[in-house]
Amino acid sequence: GDPDDFQGTIHYSKGSLFLQHLETAFGRSTFDRFLFQYFKDFAFKTITTERFLDYLDKNLLQSASSRVHRADVEQWLYQPGLPGGVTVPTSSTLAAAATFAATWASGEVELAGIPFDEWSPHAIVHFINSLPAGLPDERLQQLDEGLGLSTTRNAEIGRTWFIQVATRRHRPAYDAMAHYLNRYGRGRLVRPVYVALADNGADLELARELYARARASYHPYVKNSVARALGVKTD
Repeated sequence: GDPDDFQGTIHYSKGSLFLQHLETAFGRSTFDRFLFQYFKDFAFKTITTERFLDYLDKNLLQSASSRVHRADVEQWLYQPGLPGGVTVPTSSTLAAAATFAATWASGEVELAGIPFDEWSPHAIVHFINSLPAGLPDERLQQLDEGLGLSTTRNAEIGRTWFIQVATRRHRPAYDAMAHYLNRYGRGRLVRPVYVALADNGADLELARELYARARASYHPYVKNSVARALGVKTD
């Protein structure tokens, strides 16, 4: 399927956990040697999932010390969710970000009382994604002005913010959203914003208009992916 048809970062996160799982099972030095040879063998090439599985099986899983078997990897690759027994990393900062999102939304804490300067972009993204539904425009505007979300140079923060802008129909940030869609061309950065705008129940035509303005700067693959999502003619 079209990888841009999947919103969010679930596939990236699961892939990262899979690689960490292999590194833990085989040790850093063994896994590093495998990765070095893998990139040497497949530099500037593409391979199918089946070929990757065969390569992994032959060059890593069949080692004498292997604690991971082909069936285990097939569960990672072909089944939804995470295999049983996998340890999922936790983050106290992300947990704090979610808590602050709730307490700020309820008025228990002011923006000045939240340690945004100490957070990574991932924590800010998590804060934005944790905001409850139903926040009035005035509160969203306060957040935007306080953090500079509509003018951020961090594409991931911008992506997350403008998905919220589109979903919540926060019209004061629509001009900035249009600028963002013109500035960036990567599918995973722009497509979810268009989809959120098209799915909010009122702005499908606006999404199509913004796409018509920005499409000339997009790669053909991205153009076709967004066009399919918006129900307009592809190239």
